[in-house]
Amino acid sequence: MRRSTAILLAGSGLSIVIGGGAYLIERQRSQALDAAIERCHAESIASKDYKELHFQMDCSPADLFLDDPPFVDVQAEVVGAEAKQFQSRLWLQGALVLFGISALPWLWYTLLRRIAELRAAVSGKPPNG
Repeated sequence: MRRSTAILLAGSGLSIVIGGGAYLIERQRSQALDAAIERCHAESIASKDYKELHFQMDCSPADLFLDDPPFVDVQAEVVGAEAKQFQSRLWLQGALVLFGISALPWLWYTLLRRIAELRAAVSGKPPNG
């Protein structure tokens, strides 16, 4: 087996393991984020202070990300769960980058072999190996 093929297979295997683990963790953290958002909405509805002011607590992770900290209680939990979910997405992207980098040597040598075959076909000489 050629070295570039071994690098491709090792990188692919490692990428699958890292990506699979990151996907499972991302699903778990997504469920935790959904639960935190539900608790935030429930607390917003149950709170007497918010009912008197005709105001609902902001529970959207995107809106909370744009607001200034410090967050307390349930909103802090929503922001923390969103940050953890973002970190797991970075692992998924890292697995894809690892696969791409491990595929580069194989692609390079494959391209060089095809160019040598093309050169041999044009010149009429057989390739050297």
